[in-house]
Amino acid sequence: MSLLNNYLQGTLRQIKKTLGIKPDIIPYMKFKEIAIMKDLFATRKPLSVLEYGCGYSSLFYPQFLPEQATWTSIEHDKEWFEGIQPLLPNKGKATIHFVAPDAKEWRRTGTLDEFKSYVEKPLSMGKFDFILVDGMAREACIETAKKLLNEKGILVVHDANRSWYHDHIRSFPNWILLEDFRRTSGGLAIASLDENPEKYLNISKHLAEWKTDASISNFFKFKFLLFKSAKKFRFSKSTKP
Repeated sequence: MSLLNNYLQGTLRQIKKTLGIKPDIIPYMKFKEIAIMKDLFATRKPLSVLEYGCGYSSLFYPQFLPEQATWTSIEHDKEWFEGIQPLLPNKGKATIHFVAPDAKEWRRTGTLDEFKSYVEKPLSMGKFDFILVDGMAREACIETAKKLLNEKGILVVHDANRSWYHDHIRSFPNWILLEDFRRTSGGLAIASLDENPEKYLNISKHLAEWKTDASISNFFKFKFLLFKSAKKFRFSKSTKP
C-alpha cells in the first residue's frame, strides 16, 4: 500500500509539473526516499538537525520533528536562499544561513577549496543529532559531519547513487547504502559513528519497496524489449553488527 501511495503521489507531482501548476511544498526526492526520512524522524526524534543545501525539505521536514527541535540549513545560492527564507513555516524552529562560495567560479558539485566557509560554518554552532547532506561539496560535508554529530547522531546523504561519495560514507563505522536505477541522482546513505542504522529503521520494509520500484521502472522502460540490461536496486552495509 505504501508503494502504491508513493507512485500516486509521484504521478500527481509529475502531472502538475507537466501542466505548469505550482508544485506542492514537498522535497525534491522520490517518495520512497521521503518515506525513509519520515521513518528516521519518527524513530530517532532528533532535537537538532543540520541540512547542507536548503530547499523544500527545509519547509517540509520540520513538521515531523519534536516541538522543541531546531532545523538549521546552510545555503550557498543567494537567490535560492532569498526565495526559500520567506516561506519558512516556523522561524523559531527552522533557520537558513546564507554562506557565499569562497571561489568566484566553482564546479557543479563543488570542492572544499571552493566552499570551505560553507562546509565549516556549522562548526561554530555546536553538535547535531541529525545531519542531511544535500548541497554543495558533499564529500567535504560528509567528512565534517564526523565532527558535528552528537553521540548516536546520524548522517543522511542524498544522491548517494554517485559512486564518488561511497568511500567517504564507508569511512563511518556504521552505514547502509541504498542505490537504485538512477546513476547520478537519487539514492540514500545513512551512517553513524556509534550505532547500526538498522536498529532504528524497518529496513526490510524499505528494501522490499525499493526492489519493487526498480522492477516496475525497468519494465515500463521496456529494457527487456530493447535488449538492455536492467538497472537493479543495490543494498550494501557495513559489516559491524
